[in-house]
Amino acid sequence: MEKSFPLDELVDLEELQSIQDSFARAAGISSVILSPEGEPLTRFTNPTGFCSLIQSTGKGKERCFRSFMEMGKIALGTQEPEICYCFVHGGHFVAPIMIDGKHKGTMFAGQFIPEKFSSEQLHDLKEIAVEIDLDPGLLVKEAENMRVVRENVIRNYSSLLFKIVGTISRRGAQAAELSRVNDALQRAHDGLEKRVQKRTAELAEANKELKYEITERKLAKEDLRLHAAMMDNVSEGVYLIGLDDLLIKWTNEIFTRMFGYDPGEMIGKHVDIVNAPTERTPAETRISIMDVLKETREWQGEVRNIKRDGTHLWCYANVSLFDHPEYGKVIMSVNTDITKRKEAEETLRESEEKFRLLSENSIDCIWIVNTKLRFTYLSSSVERMMGFKPEQWVGTKLSSHFKKKEFLKAGLLAVKAIKNYKTFTHVTFETKMLNSKNDEVDVEISSKVLLNSQGKLIGLQGITRDITERKKAEKILKDSKIKLQLLYDSSSDAIMLLDEKGFFDCNEATLRLFGCANREEFCSRHPADFSPPTQPDGTDSISYAGNKIAVALKEGSQRFEYLHRRLDGTDFPAEVLLDAFMLEGKKVLQARVYDITEQKAAQKAIRESEERYRSLFEFGMDGILIADIETKRFKYANPALCKMLGYSAKELKRMSISDIHPKDNFEYVISVFEAQARGEKILAQYIPCLRKNGTIIYADINTTVALVDGKKCNIGFFRDTTERKTAEEEIKKKTDELEKFNKLAVGRELKMIKLKKEINALLEKSGKEPGYKIVGKPQAEVF
Repeated sequence: MEKSFPLDELVDLEELQSIQDSFARAAGISSVILSPEGEPLTRFTNPTGFCSLIQSTGKGKERCFRSFMEMGKIALGTQEPEICYCFVHGGHFVAPIMIDGKHKGTMFAGQFIPEKFSSEQLHDLKEIAVEIDLDPGLLVKEAENMRVVRENVIRNYSSLLFKIVGTISRRGAQAAELSRVNDALQRAHDGLEKRVQKRTAELAEANKELKYEITERKLAKEDLRLHAAMMDNVSEGVYLIGLDDLLIKWTNEIFTRMFGYDPGEMIGKHVDIVNAPTERTPAETRISIMDVLKETREWQGEVRNIKRDGTHLWCYANVSLFDHPEYGKVIMSVNTDITKRKEAEETLRESEEKFRLLSENSIDCIWIVNTKLRFTYLSSSVERMMGFKPEQWVGTKLSSHFKKKEFLKAGLLAVKAIKNYKTFTHVTFETKMLNSKNDEVDVEISSKVLLNSQGKLIGLQGITRDITERKKAEKILKDSKIKLQLLYDSSSDAIMLLDEKGFFDCNEATLRLFGCANREEFCSRHPADFSPPTQPDGTDSISYAGNKIAVALKEGSQRFEYLHRRLDGTDFPAEVLLDAFMLEGKKVLQARVYDITEQKAAQKAIRESEERYRSLFEFGMDGILIADIETKRFKYANPALCKMLGYSAKELKRMSISDIHPKDNFEYVISVFEAQARGEKILAQYIPCLRKNGTIIYADINTTVALVDGKKCNIGFFRDTTERKTAEEEIKKKTDELEKFNKLAVGRELKMIKLKKEINALLEKSGKEPGYKIVGKPQAEVF
């Protein structure tokens, strides 16, 4: 049985300690590696004040050790890195170090919290502090100083360290295995030497040179046979290639089977027959490996090969360079088939990517809680639904997002699922959850258990859907059923029910429409009593109605026009809507009859209105333009607009709004049109428009939105205001000139008044009457 080396014999623990220390300080986290028995293999790096305080008492250290062992068991159960929480709610990255399926140790990285401790958690810490002989206030103070780091950040940092530790450990294991093989080779070699010495003694009298040559040949052949025998018994595929010619010199049987060849068939072939094309050519890949071999004489790594049938084969290769007694300098490659692992990794990567795309693009919130009913993942839609960012919920308890009454149902179902996870399938129920404003939101939750690859329960996963609108709709539907009955009885539409025997119910509007005294009278009549013998197109009324009823019974509904007759003998056109449904186990028709006498008159009026519209469109003096509201492309333009812009209607239909407005003014034009379409009263005056000849005209434009040919369109009315704009600019120019002249004239008048006042003042001082009479104020003072 092969020896299983412990981790401290596979790696240099001081080297591992140095890597751990550097990484922990760079990431700002603590780290330690324990043996499978829980003994520390490395010293605790960068411990938090929180952890150091807890471990300062015997009870605290004992509880810490138990937590480490429990978290280690969780990770060992999955054989994958896990984020776990210890007895004081601290997060830890826990990863088992596995070599050849054997547990060599466990790496811990932490302690961190994904968000500040809640008041509930701080209260819990106070109770724990008493249990482990600590001052509760001191522990809470350290807890409040804990670093807040998101789980995915810790996972990314720690996963890199875990991969480095795993690589170093595997390298140590490979070195130990190589040492074991070398020891076996050495023992075989020693045995050969003893046999050679014995044979040499027996042939002492023979020719020394001949004896030496024979001995060397035998020794070389014996070594080769021993080497081949050993390599044929290992579980990996091994092959030798010449350093200079890169031809395959020797393979073991496993290697030929791995690549689909017969024994000996690969000998003499170039090594590129097993090298699969990658992003680099096989030659480039080989050159890079050769460069490493020249410096270190060994290389390890993953390589993608190609089998005889063209399929890919992933191997982990240990490559070394040495002198072979028969082939000279050769490269030996020991290959472990890792194709299934690589395929599993790719499948996992694709699954994770699909899950990420699904969850991040889902309208509903996708979530995961662990077995302690704390959230470990939420999709981004939780922010839209509840007003919280996903990281605000991660680590919180499921119960904190419900009012107590609502959580009773959700919590009981969750506990039931966890206890009976082996038989539990899934559950869907409606409840109410609390959003960021502490308001209740109607939701539908669908949940099922979440198992790891070993079938062990690791939590619950589910989907939460906001059903606020659905609840409103259900309430509306419930109300509408009540209203429907009232509507049937009070509706102004004529509604009647009939089966193969004839009418069996109707509302009051039916009685008024057909001139019947009561329901009994109406239901006693035959449907033929309410229609003339023939329809306007000459069709027999009874046959026509019978065909429509047959179609309605087959397809579920039917709408058509039908000429009816009242009991007083007067005829009236009506639109009939037949709906088929089941009532008390039998097929029934509901008929709604609408008197469309006024509608017919309205249709005639519409046709006349359309004629007027066509006349306005074709012969109006203002330009009229109809454009698709989304693409902004023209659908129709009237002759007035064509004349205004200098294009034909056919040319304009190939253009869009951007083609008839200057680029520097286009965004403003579109914003004005959109505002007008929303009903804002914005006057779009003097909008520049480009004519076909490159000149610009100005127009007052008013737009609206309407359905044209079943699509939303902008309808714009253009009035050429180029001449008016020119005239207004000329008026403004003249007004400005007049204002300048007026200011000059007023200035002179003010000076004259001032002089007159001064003269009057002098005359008054000399005892004389004022010489000037000043009346009113100058024009500038009036303004």
